Amino acid sequence: MVDKSEKFSWFVRLGYMARGLTYMLLGYLALETGSGEASEGSTGVFDMLQEVPLGTPLLWVIAIGMLGYAAYKYLSGFANIYNRNDDIEGGLKRIGDVASGVAHTFLAFAAYQFASGTKSSGGDGTQERASTVLSYDLGGVVLGVIGLGFLVGGLMQAKKAYDLGFMKRISGRAPHWVCHIGRAGHAARAVVFAIIGW
Repeated sequence: MVDKSEKFSWFVRLGYMARGLTYMLLGYLALETGSGEASEGSTGVFDMLQEVPLGTPLLWVIAIGMLGYAAYKYLSGFANIYNRNDDIEGGLKRIGDVASGVAHTFLAFAAYQFASGTKSSGGDGTQERASTVLSYDLGGVVLGVIGLGFLVGGLMQAKKAYDLGFMKRISGRAPHWVCHIGRAGHAARAVVFAIIGW
């Protein structure tokens, strides 16, 4: 029998898979000649999936996976599952985790809307979500926390690209070029996170 921690681990894995699939499709939209859907971000991806075979089941998987990833980030921020230090760096990382949790909750809800058929048009999903958040009493605070979280995330990605901190999770038997690809990827994420945060 699978214990609860293992079940949650698979839930989080599904979240990583959902994020990977969304980013891969977003990259495809960006590289596709003449496609303006990439500028819509995840909304463009979800809109595209509605039009392809098996797109709706994939949207449900993405919605559930994004929700799992958000739960994982909330636990990381609030319950400190990584046992981060109580210093400024540890606190900033936890703020970044909570902000990531909030952002992925919105992504999960957007994927759910497309999967259930309650949303089927393109448009600027990011601005729409921001307007929805701002309509609540503490909406500005929530958006501020998300922005701060992405800025912190950008700094952390830049730090990993600089000091190769990500290599401690890579096998020593991995080819040498993995380091260069990882550094380029983390640097690119740093730029993207900083722009989103700003």
